[in-house]
Amino acid sequence: LPYPPGWFYEQVGARVGDGDWNSLPTALLDALLSGGYLIPTFMLTSGLSLYLTTASQGPRLALGSFYRKRLRYLMVPYWFSVVLVMAAIVALALVQLALHGGGLMYQYHHVTERGYEHIAPGRWELLVMLTVLPRVLREEWLQTPPTVMWFVVLILQYYLLFPPMRRLLRRFEPVRFLA
Repeated sequence: LPYPPGWFYEQVGARVGDGDWNSLPTALLDALLSGGYLIPTFMLTSGLSLYLTTASQGPRLALGSFYRKRLRYLMVPYWFSVVLVMAAIVALALVQLALHGGGLMYQYHHVTERGYEHIAPGRWELLVMLTVLPRVLREEWLQTPPTVMWFVVLILQYYLLFPPMRRLLRRFEPVRFLA
C-alpha cells in the first residue's frame, strides 16, 4: 500500500479528534477496506463455517483428533514450501558462489529478494519457519520466509480459537456471545 500500516487508523482518530463527523464514515470504511482486513475477514468467516460444519456432523467433536487431522493437512504442505524456499535460497547462493566466489556461507547470507532485501534465514528464523507457532509471538517473525505462507499462522489461530468459541456460543445466546 502507498501508506504506512497505521495510517488509516490515524485518519479515523484525526476525524474524531477534529470533530469532523461527516468524514468519519469514509475514514472508517477506508480503514476496513484498505487496512488489510478483507482477506483475513474472508478467511475467518469461511474457516468458522467449515469448522461449524465439521463440528455439527457428530455428537461431539473430539478435539484431539480434530487438531491432529487439521494440523496434518496444514503442516505437510507448509513444510514442503519451507523446503522449497530453502532449496531455492541455497541454489541461488551456489550460483552466486560460482559467479563471484567468496564462500558459500557468505553468498547464502547475501541472497536477496528483488535485489535489495536479504532473505536467507538465520538460526532463529529457521526455527520460526519450521515451527510456525512462534510467528504469532513477534511481529517481525511474521515476515520470515516463506512469506507467501503467511495465512498458515492465521489458520492455526483459527483452529486454536474456534473450539473454545463454539463452546462459549453454546453457553450464551448468539447476541450476548457477539457482544
